[in-house]
Amino acid sequence: MNDRSLPLPTATPVKRAYEQVAAQIRQWIVTGFLGVGDKLPAEAQLCEQFGTSRSTVREALRLLSSERLIVTQPGAHGGSVVSKPSAANVSDGLTTSLATLVGASDLSIAEMVQVRLILEVPAAGMAAAKCGEDTVERLAGLVPDSVPAVEHLFDLDFAFHQELLEASGNRLLPIVALPVFEVSARRVPRNRLDQAMWERVVDEHRAIVEAIRSRDVAAAESAMRLHLSGLAASYELAIASDQASAVSAQSGPALAQPS
Repeated sequence: MNDRSLPLPTATPVKRAYEQVAAQIRQWIVTGFLGVGDKLPAEAQLCEQFGTSRSTVREALRLLSSERLIVTQPGAHGGSVVSKPSAANVSDGLTTSLATLVGASDLSIAEMVQVRLILEVPAAGMAAAKCGEDTVERLAGLVPDSVPAVEHLFDLDFAFHQELLEASGNRLLPIVALPVFEVSARRVPRNRLDQAMWERVVDEHRAIVEAIRSRDVAAAESAMRLHLSGLAASYELAIASDQASAVSAQSGPALAQPS
């Protein structure tokens, strides 16, 4: 008799029925078989085509609706229609998926900032090469003269990088890069980032703007590289400090030694 306690070949997890139905309809959409505004077949027809129950089809449609691939309207004259994708919807979906991945894995803050370096350093150079004076002034307006209250800092930081990515002239860059920014920022305990760090961020943003204003591609890229590299170090220190505090709190106060 064969011993089945030995390691078995790697098996692919079996998807649930509604996920398989959703995957097939999703394929119809992404390959263009179903275009924007096209109406999906009725639930009864989908049940017959996939050989599954109405509840399975409805779960599949709910999943596709949550992905904003379709819009489902209730009622006798309702149904599911392929929706028009928007940059915001795609970016939101990437943010959610990336946050889920990061939460369920050991991806480090350094890896996320490394991706930002890959995307945002050339973006700064592209902005220096092609953006107009209006864009430069908008970027400059997002660099405060002094460090504002901490509750506004992340929003201001996000707005600056969003404007810069859009200034690159590549419409895909903000869609791809901003989710990485947002998820990495969520990982950082804000109360562990000190005033000196934020003062440095403001100064670095100002240096990036000045390089872009001067149309100096190399200087803009160098300023962004310096900024993000320093940010990675600050983020790692903040996370390590927070983890050390959590361990200390769990272990409780040290017992007094007998004299």
